[in-house]
Formats: sequence, C-alpha cells, structure tokens
Amino acid sequence: MKTSKFFGIVLFAFFCFFLQSATSYAQRTRSLSKTNAQVSNKIDISKLTVCKPNNFYASYVEFAKKSPNYNVMAVNVTLVSLWNHFTGQAAGQLTYSPNTCSFVGTIDFRFSDRFYSFPNCNTSGGLNISPQYPFNPKHLDKAKISINATTGMVSLQLWGNKTFDTNITKGIINGFEKSSNMMIAITSKKEEIPIIK
Repeated sequence: MKTSKFFGIVLFAFFCFFLQSATSYAQRTRSLSKTNAQVSNKIDISKLTVCKPNNFYASYVEFAKKSPNYNVMAVNVTLVSLWNHFTGQAAGQLTYSPNTCSFVGTIDFRFSDRFYSFPNCNTSGGLNISPQYPFNPKHLDKAKISINATTGMVSLQLWGNKTFDTNITKGIINGFEKSSNMMIAITSKKEEIPIIK
C-alpha cells in the first residue's frame, strides 16, 4: 500500500514537472518567434541586393550613386529591323535602379518608314509637291528600356518585350534579338541633370 502510494506521488510530481517544462518551452518559442518577426520587419530587403556591375558599367553605377536624382546615363539608341527594313532612333536619360542593378527609363522612337513633309510655300502656280522626309517627329512610339549593369542584357518594351544579349565594342553596346530579327546599338555617356531652383 505504501509502495503504490509512493509511486502515485512520484507519478504526480513527474506529471507536474512535464507540464511546467512544456509551458515554459511554449512561452520561449512564442517569444523567439516574436523577436524574429520584429527583426525581419526592421530589415530592408532592398538593401540586401548586391550589385556587381561589369567593367564597362561600373563607372556609371558609381557616378549614379553619388547623386541618384541627378546623375544619369544618357543614351542614343538605334534599332534596325532586318525583316521590315526600317530603322528606329531614340535618345533619352536612364536612371539607376539599385534594386535591379539596372539603368531604366522611357525613350521616344522615331522611325525611318514614317514620313512627313514641310508646308509647301509654292506661290508660283506650279505643282504643289512637297518632299517627304523620314523619321516623322509627330509619329513616335514610347518604349521602356532597361540595361542590366551586371549581365549587360538590354530589355526593350516596344511592340512586346524584346531582350538583347549584348557585346561592347569600342564603347558601343550592340546586340541582336532573334525572335524579331532586330539589331540594337547604344552609345552612352554620363550626364548630370541641372538642378532648377
């Protein structure tokens, strides 16, 4: 009788110890989860992005970082369609995006197959024929462009998304896009936008 009573006391004590340990573990787990959540909320994920620009773009990235709102990459873009035999030309300013390690912007394209003419000032009574000129400035297409400073890949959103694998020859960025049979050539320079007060 005494033995069974003794085992009952031991079993009850063990149960109490187990219950206390389980409660303490649960409290520690909740506390740790809360701490981890607070730490995660304080971390700016964008700052974890590591950009390693290649040799050509490294100086552009450093230039842009000095004054992100005013230091840009000024580009002149030439697009050639080998299927439809036209040329597109555009110029613009690209800003640096540290989250994607890219220079991005929107540029306006003029095209060689879009013609225009100046008003004919013929007052002699002859035929009223005006010469036609390519690259109509009133018939433009906007395009979003992105140049990855690490891979050098150029993405152009014009009549769908086009991606060009590029090479750099004597400072000229050039590439080819197979699906549309288009060639691209880009010249660039560092440019500081003046501050207007």
